[in-house]
Amino acid sequence: EIKKNDFLEFNKQDLNNELNRMASNIGVNVETLKKICISNGLDFSIVEDQVKTDLLWNSLIFYLYSRRVSVNLDEIDEKIKLLVRLAPSYNKELGEFKSNQNIIYDVPGKQFPLDNYRNDWEFLTADMQHLADSIYYSSVTINFASTMTVDAAALDKPVINIDYDVVKPDSTKISIRYIYKNDHYQPVLKANCMKMARSNQELVKQINSYLKNPRQEKEGRSRILKELTWKFDGQCSQRVGNYVLDYLNKISNNADSAN
Repeated sequence: EIKKNDFLEFNKQDLNNELNRMASNIGVNVETLKKICISNGLDFSIVEDQVKTDLLWNSLIFYLYSRRVSVNLDEIDEKIKLLVRLAPSYNKELGEFKSNQNIIYDVPGKQFPLDNYRNDWEFLTADMQHLADSIYYSSVTINFASTMTVDAAALDKPVINIDYDVVKPDSTKISIRYIYKNDHYQPVLKANCMKMARSNQELVKQINSYLKNPRQEKEGRSRILKELTWKFDGQCSQRVGNYVLDYLNKISNNADSAN
């Protein structure tokens, strides 16, 4: 699908940030990580290509579905405010979409020019706190096949996933339902931690239902945390780094033994 939409771009700084993050998780810089891979017969370009693919996929998902869902706020039983959180790399004009007393368009992170065509962005500590606050003070969260489902579950907030196309996709685009077939999202779907909206009418009904009873799917939200996040001790990166180092050491030791 990415090849079909060859106009997609990713921020080179995002690529560098991801590679730096991977390297820092095991206590080295990117150049050292490349040398470790080479010395153990691993092709570092495969790692780079995978990160690039992930970044392009994120761009594709936002391009295809950012404007496909509409909700009439008059159909919601309670007085609510809608916070629309855009992707931090989103640098297009909002056009007719303007914040008002009921709808707030939130552009997270700090953007600055990368070149004549693109913006770069960074998340500061305040931006991360803002994300946590935005979820914490939300009555209901809505996304489509996003890791925001897990973020919301971590704060025990009801989650609705969009599983329908407001506009029927043409031959050059894929249906939003296709995304839910991806392997990485299957544990989320099986956990019964959210509601799946398959029409505008279902979406409105589910929002109203959660506003009346936010404890629905609470057990599922707890289950997904145990299955996907495991511990909340702030040491996840350390454990990942240790695992990678142990794996590389085993490869190195096996190579030495073979010699």
